[in-house]
Parts: sequence; structure tokens; C-alpha cells
Amino acid sequence: MPQNVASHTVSVADLARILDSCQTAQECALVRTLYSSGARISEVLALIWEDVTPRKDNRGAHLFVASGKGRKSRTVGVNAAAYAVLFSLREESTTPADYVFATRTGAALDRHSAHRC
Repeated sequence: MPQNVASHTVSVADLARILDSCQTAQECALVRTLYSSGARISEVLALIWEDVTPRKDNRGAHLFVASGKGRKSRTVGVNAAAYAVLFSLREESTTPADYVFATRTGAALDRHSAHRC
């Protein structure tokens, strides 16, 4: 592995420390989703519930990224732990068109708000 890539990889111990510092379920879900999927923050923040499909083997979920880098769509996976925390954010009144990471008003959480988490 090239040295510059290895220096940017988050270790499992670092991930545990980051998760311990999360103050809300939304923060924890965001961190787990980013770490598990490898998706970019803008891709994850643009997700709506319709884009989240549980795997048939109950080992996580697939996330449909509608407009990734280069405006290309793709599917990424998240592990079972990330999906469980993601799913815990969903309320009974949530519709498929609602943002996964939403503000109190239902708008998509923006990158600046996510960085403050």
C-alpha cells in the first residue's frame, strides 16, 4: 500500500475513540456509515431512505449513491453495525423520500453542520 494512503487510514482503535466521542445517534450513524462505506461525506449526506436497501442475508445494506464523483451513480455497502445504527434513525413517520441525515426541519444535513458534530 502506498505510504500516503496508509497515513490516511483510520484504525479500529481510532474509530472506537471517535464513536465514543459521538454525542447523538445521528453522529454515530454518520461516522459508521462513512467508515463502513468509504463514501464521501457529500454522498452520504445526500442519501434518502429510498437509497438504503437491506441485504437479504441481514449482513448490512446497500446504499445507492445517486451523484458521486464525476456525477456517476454507484452502489456502496455498509456492514451490519452501520446499518443497525442507520436504521435506528428512521422514525415511523419517515417516508422513502426523506433524507437519512436530516435537520429538525427535514432538510438534508449540510457538510458544515456535519463537521461540527
